Parts: sequence; structure tokens; C-alpha cells
Amino acid sequence: MCVYVACDCDGIGSLGRSCDVTTGQCRCRPNYGGRNCGQCAAGYYNYPACQRKNRSLSLTVMEGIEVTYSSEVAKAIAVQK
Repeated sequence: MCVYVACDCDGIGSLGRSCDVTTGQCRCRPNYGGRNCGQCAAGYYNYPACQRKNRSLSLTVMEGIEVTYSSEVAKAIAVQK
């Protein structure tokens, strides 16, 4: 028995209109995801732009000094509190 799966690949997020004939998975561009590539991949937001989410990490290295690393600006900033 052969089962046909409709591709319905997204015109923005996919690399084309063809898909895997068994799963229906389209080939997605970088930063895009989902079966038909019609959403942002994990770690990205704001479809259809699909921008990387800003990730930051803050920690206190000494009493009164806090360091924040932001992946958006790719640098660490020390701030005296």
C-alpha cells in the first residue's frame, strides 16, 4: 500500500517544494523548522525573519560586581552594583 503525503512546503522557509515522500518533511533553510518549514527553528523567533533569540547570562563574580554575557553582542560586560 502506498500512502501519498502532501508536501505543502512553505515558500519562505523551505529550500523547495519537494519533500520526503514517506514523512512529508520539507528541506528547511537555516533558522527554519517544522514539517513544512513554516516556523522558526528552536532558538529563533519572529517568523518569517527567524532571528536568533538573545541569550544572556548574569552572575556575581565578587560582591558588588555583576558580569552579564550576551550572545547578541557576543561580549561580557562587568557592572559595579
